Amino acid sequence: MKNIFLLILTILLIISIIFNIKFNNEINTYKTMVLVSNQQLTTNEYEKIEIEKIFKFDKINYIVSSFKYYAATPWCWHIHEDGQLLYVVSGYGFYQEENEKVKKIKKGDIIYTKPGVKSWHGSTQDDDLVIITISPYSEHVVKILEPVNKVYYDDINEEG
Repeated sequence: MKNIFLLILTILLIISIIFNIKFNNEINTYKTMVLVSNQQLTTNEYEKIEIEKIFKFDKINYIVSSFKYYAATPWCWHIHEDGQLLYVVSGYGFYQEENEKVKKIKKGDIIYTKPGVKSWHGSTQDDDLVIITISPYSEHVVKILEPVNKVYYDDINEEG
């Protein structure tokens, strides 16, 4: 029952963001670069990522973010200690959890990463990727780890 409630809540949050519905002024909007201020995101590869909007819903303690990954941009391996829901708004990309096969993702896909699971995601070589993420709010929403290996990323793009 709790999972169904969380899924319904998540869908409503995504719809509200897509259509720019405001919840009785309960939304605090922060401009870009809130997460990018993390010093671990300073390599050139990651300058191709835009954090378009971040919303923190105080009443339900969640953060909703919109990211645009320009073509040929993987993001670092990372861990969301409390899990994350990822919705693909447009484009094509990749998603992978540690010790699992890489998955190709596309518009309309919804991916749930369980708490504490190491994963990465990013655009394909030729396509931009826009995603919305929903994560429980905490001081450490995400733990940034090592970059995705460039040779590995190039190889999965060639495999298609």
